[in-house]
Amino acid sequence: MDWACYFRCFPKLRREILFAVGYTCLVLAILPFEPRLSPLLLVTAPLIGPYLKRAANVRRHFEQGDVNAAKVLDPKTGLVASFADLGTHAGAFYPSVRLLTYPLDKMAGGPFSSGDDVPAVSVYYGIPGGHKWDTFNPIPAACVTTDVKELERLRALVPEWQWMFLNEALFRIPRPYRPGIYPVPVDLSDG
Repeated sequence: MDWACYFRCFPKLRREILFAVGYTCLVLAILPFEPRLSPLLLVTAPLIGPYLKRAANVRRHFEQGDVNAAKVLDPKTGLVASFADLGTHAGAFYPSVRLLTYPLDKMAGGPFSSGDDVPAVSVYYGIPGGHKWDTFNPIPAACVTTDVKELERLRALVPEWQWMFLNEALFRIPRPYRPGIYPVPVDLSDG
């Protein structure tokens, strides 16, 4: 995982972390000269803790997430469609497409055109134990690596049926496209 690449795509997190780290360094630099400021260190843990947790969650996202098909819909707005099966067990098939915007100009592999395939890594959210997840969070792999061979490897991991299903599903999503999650009805008589 290339953190510099991730921070280019998601600069708000970088700014927040730099603020928290800067605050901590300032307190640690002043502390030897002003020991009575030591209570300021108590503020450091709540400041840095959430960012360390978020960094661990980002790393876990890309280590344990599923690689799914995703496609650029509009390079100007950064709109990307991502496919996922929200079913939680074998035999439960709940295909969904999520439309989100990403900073395509900051991602590796660009410039992107409408229709370009961009594999995404997804994690799922909802109450465990049900038949399906409530939602999923896809992040294009090009937001965490600039390694072209790694991006090609991830693209090859996506089964061909997912790319085809995503292309077909896009015809069933109302236009104009808007960010959101769209369950895709499956007509069993088609197959």
